[in-house]
Amino acid sequence: MNRVLLRDGWVDLETGEVVRAGTAAGVLSPIEQRLVRYLAERPGRVVGRVVLLSEVLGYRLLVATRTIDTTIRRFRQKLEVVLKEKNQLLS
Repeated sequence: MNRVLLRDGWVDLETGEVVRAGTAAGVLSPIEQRLVRYLAERPGRVVGRVVLLSEVLGYRLLVATRTIDTTIRRFRQKLEVVLKEKNQLLS
């Protein structure tokens, strides 16, 4: 899987490029790319923070961190930069 299709665009998981409504909307960080790939491989599933910390970031101990929240916030900003409609990613 090299691309994740969005309602009006796509995310290239190799380069991290985000395109919405035919416009480049930004480039994902490596962590954001891993997060998108992980979620795209599990469509319709609810994935908890602890699972994301372990499976996406490789954390093995239960730690207090806002890394996932920060990563999702930054990813949302990149996805929604060219949209008027918000909440493309539910969390």
